Amino acid sequence: MVDFSEADDVYVPIPTSLAGFFLGMTNDPPLDVSVDSLTKLEQFLTSDRVPDGCFRLPELDGFLTGVVVGPKPIPYEVWLPYVWGDGEPEFVDKDEARQILSTIIDRHNDIISVLENAPERYEPLLGRDREGWGSARDWSRGFLEAVRLAPACWAQLLDGEDQHLILPIAIHWPQGALGRPGMSAEPEVVCAAVSQLSTLLPACVLEVHAYWTACRSFEPTELTLDDTSVSSNIHQTSEDDVEVAINEGTGE
Repeated sequence: MVDFSEADDVYVPIPTSLAGFFLGMTNDPPLDVSVDSLTKLEQFLTSDRVPDGCFRLPELDGFLTGVVVGPKPIPYEVWLPYVWGDGEPEFVDKDEARQILSTIIDRHNDIISVLENAPERYEPLLGRDREGWGSARDWSRGFLEAVRLAPACWAQLLDGEDQHLILPIAIHWPQGALGRPGMSAEPEVVCAAVSQLSTLLPACVLEVHAYWTACRSFEPTELTLDDTSVSSNIHQTSEDDVEVAINEGTGE
């Protein structure tokens, strides 16, 4: 078995344009999420107004992808607190709260829409370092956090004969994640997965999505943000609760 969890980040070359950065590869912009919204979201997630352990953009995208493609429906009230880490974000006002939360929800919905209607367009939102390279590790670790929400449900895939379907994601997980040893594979298989990561990571998501779609009895549901339920009492303090109601489907 080869474990890459302690190795250096695996980087994927990505375009230098802002749109190309957020898309990770070469497709058109996401259906419902503008580059401007993603830029503001990334700036917020890397600011000093989020608690320790808050997801950065690649981790958030991996997390949302795992929530969408997984074997069990995860309610927003369960997964949303995991985005922030150890505490609550400090929004300036109600408008900022609405903007940030709407972008997160829009990306969640976009993943659902793309996978269902145009899977060939799916691309992960990968990060980049100072040299303009995308890191798959953070995205994959975010996906892992989604798996941790319902690990017993994921066992069928992780422990079964089809575990190779998730290998391009799982090779970035820490040794012993989920109480399991590192993902088993022949060295040449793992090396091939790394060398072809730019192709295999999106394809892997499609394979995992197809796997669970064939097994589960539900379809992921798009969310809407009820603006009237965003608390108007938001101050620059992490001690204040931000009340947000997200309604499934049409929001009725």
